[in-house]
Amino acid sequence: MNWEQILINLFFQVLKHVSPEIIKGLQGPIADLRTKAKATENPWDNILVEILAGIFSVED
Repeated sequence: MNWEQILINLFFQVLKHVSPEIIKGLQGPIADLRTKAKATENPWDNILVEILAGIFSVED
C-alpha cells in the first residue's frame, strides 16, 4: 500500500467520526466554492469542488 492510499483511507476513517456540526460547517463554504468554480474558465476547479461537494453531501 502506498502513502496516497493510506492517506485516503485515513481521511475517510476520520470523516466517519466527525461531528455533524463540523460537516454542516463545511457545507456552506463548499457551496460558495461551487459558485466561484462555475465562474472560472478552469474545468479542474469544477471537478475539485464537485468531489468535495459529493464527499460532504452538499446540495445544489
